Amino acid sequence: MAEDINTGLDKDSYSKDEVMAMLQSETDKRVTEALKKADRKTQDKIKEAEKLAKMNEEEKFQYQLQEKEKTLADREKQIALMENKNEAVKILSEKKLPVEVIDFLVADDADKTMKNINLFEKVFAAAVKERIPSNTPKGTNTPEGGINKEAFSKMTAKQMQELYQTDRNLFEQLAK
Repeated sequence: MAEDINTGLDKDSYSKDEVMAMLQSETDKRVTEALKKADRKTQDKIKEAEKLAKMNEEEKFQYQLQEKEKTLADREKQIALMENKNEAVKILSEKKLPVEVIDFLVADDADKTMKNINLFEKVFAAAVKERIPSNTPKGTNTPEGGINKEAFSKMTAKQMQELYQTDRNLFEQLAK
């Protein structure tokens, strides 16, 4: 939008009148677009009414039935998509994958969504493995969780409680 306003103008500063003129021009353009869109919608409704007026009762009934079926099918599709999205969130959480990519993974059907999740899991794991060098030195006496006994002994009671709740096995290893 800012690029549109500055097109052809190579100034660093503008007078108040120039700014007002640019704003008015942009406002006029947006209002015109909105009016055209509203006019198209109105024209569509008029055509729909004319179409219905030309139909007999049986045709009207069939037409309205088709429209309701289309609406119902669209709603069912939206519901299925939401259900797939909710299920995908659960699966990603269980697999400890980032949920933020959910919109890229969810498809219209559950099988396609699962294929997308599985593919993402493979790609994500490969990317993580590539970014973490295999020669990363292991800390002495450091269990899987990355906390050693020395770090554990310096933890507050609240931190220990959180560790106990999130990884009981690690807590028990360090508490020995």
